[in-house]
Amino acid sequence: MIEYVITENHLPANPTGYAARVLPARIIDFENLVDRVARSNTTVSKSDVLSVLQDFCVTIQELIMDGMNVNTPIANFRPTITGTFTDQSDSFDPARHRVVVRVTSGKSVRRVIRDAQVGKVLGGKPKPMPVTYIDGATGVRNGVITPGRPGRLIGDNLRYDVTDPAQGVFFINSADGTATRVEELVWGQPAHLAFIVPALVAGDDTVQVRAVPSGNHELRIGVMDNVLTVV
Repeated sequence: MIEYVITENHLPANPTGYAARVLPARIIDFENLVDRVARSNTTVSKSDVLSVLQDFCVTIQELIMDGMNVNTPIANFRPTITGTFTDQSDSFDPARHRVVVRVTSGKSVRRVIRDAQVGKVLGGKPKPMPVTYIDGATGVRNGVITPGRPGRLIGDNLRYDVTDPAQGVFFINSADGTATRVEELVWGQPAHLAFIVPALVAGDDTVQVRAVPSGNHELRIGVMDNVLTVV
């Protein structure tokens, strides 16, 4: 079931001032997807699934780079160019223009989503949802943490107020529960945080994002499913 809440939305195109906001039950990254496919088909190993899906993704990227539109049952991909041109003699200028891939739902998804069941949640409270941690020193996802090196978090509702010491990215030591806050935030967006990992002791840690979502006054905490190892 797709759950939603009604929230205030004062965009000019919204005459009533209210709109639905879908509450994701969970965010599935590529690794989660591979696990799910492997579990649903006992005749194919996880490594085989990973190899095929990686080849699938690379092939789509190559086709797009060759200027092709790619239509799949799940999604349709189309390269476009943003920015304005002065006249027909003008040419692409990286300072003014950008190549952007537009993605729309494919036929299979459009057909299935028509039958989706939805449910209204009263008083739904959005919270940070950290899903994927990428270690900048090793490139490993959801596995290790390298203190003093860059780290990245991917998810939803991750942005927080850096001036509030109660908010932020925290590494929680599994042995004694010590919480160490990230002090050097490099990039902060709702779906993507980049930062310098603080000094941490060796062992296992969980990652928390603590934030007060926009339009709310209550601190919310989101915890990653994966336990990471400090190297």
